[in-house]
Amino acid sequence: MASSNSIHFGNALYRVPNLDEGKQFYSKIFGLKPYFDEPGWVVFDVFDYQFWLVPADSTEEHPQTWGRFSMHKEITSWRTKDIEATCRQFVDMGGAAANIQKDGSFSEAIVTDPWGNTLGLVCGPFLDW
Repeated sequence: MASSNSIHFGNALYRVPNLDEGKQFYSKIFGLKPYFDEPGWVVFDVFDYQFWLVPADSTEEHPQTWGRFSMHKEITSWRTKDIEATCRQFVDMGGAAANIQKDGSFSEAIVTDPWGNTLGLVCGPFLDW
């Protein structure tokens, strides 16, 4: 996956057909409970960024996310302490993962949730934990 594109860290908003299933999936992936959970949207706080889930058929605007939708060309990336385990977890839970690319002590991968939302993962010693 190594490319000339810069890695974008930031808020993200993904659409899922079933909000409860999406919430369960990402609660297990991140090991977190959402901090906001309403019938029309769910929000997780992941390393000081907001990760929003909304119903796939939602027409409501969410300008407060100032994040990116997974359908954009630029993929929002999230840091992880164990990229191999996170990729394996995506696959085990019905998603997909591209090969992990390593460059020295830095690693990156692209994962896709069961609903087709794409997320970048990065891991490296330069990331503040």
